[in-house]
Amino acid sequence: WGFGVATLDEALVLKNEGIHKPILVLGCVFPDQYLEMLRHNIRMNVYTEEMAESISQMAAREGMTAYMHIKLDTGMSRIGFDCSDESIEDIVRISKLSGVEMTGIFTHFAAADELDKSKAKAQYDKFTAFVDEIEKNGVHISIKHCSNSAGMMELDYANMDMVRAGIAMYGLYPSEEVDKNSVKLTPALSMKSHVV
Repeated sequence: WGFGVATLDEALVLKNEGIHKPILVLGCVFPDQYLEMLRHNIRMNVYTEEMAESISQMAAREGMTAYMHIKLDTGMSRIGFDCSDESIEDIVRISKLSGVEMTGIFTHFAAADELDKSKAKAQYDKFTAFVDEIEKNGVHISIKHCSNSAGMMELDYANMDMVRAGIAMYGLYPSEEVDKNSVKLTPALSMKSHVV
């Protein structure tokens, strides 16, 4: 589908190398970055209504469309809408803003790389229940995604419309606790150094 990166700087490196597939910034996005993201057609994760309103106004001014993925906080406790009735109302309002298109919604597993998958399962259940409520309120979002490398390897039910392979792309396991028989990985590179 495309690429997921942590920051705008990483997205711009890909754009400057001629990448044309969608690029989604998964980390924090700051107001002074919105315009550059719009101009480069970089997808942003949105985690407050104020942020979405500001992006909408900018997109309308520039005559562009901002493609966003709504970020939900189901337990990682970094950024994202909490799974509350108030957040449902916020997201419904965002869906009606001009100049924006909500193309995705996601969360991030905090502990899918642990042997005990109960926390990841609880996050998945919270995510799907919240998305169901959004859809009952008339908002359909086409791409839903939860799985990082560990989720992709061990939580088939959570792989939904898209997965975000991170460390597994480099041939490394997310932790010593994941089932190494689920996917055979081979390190893609090694680093060597000498003490001088």
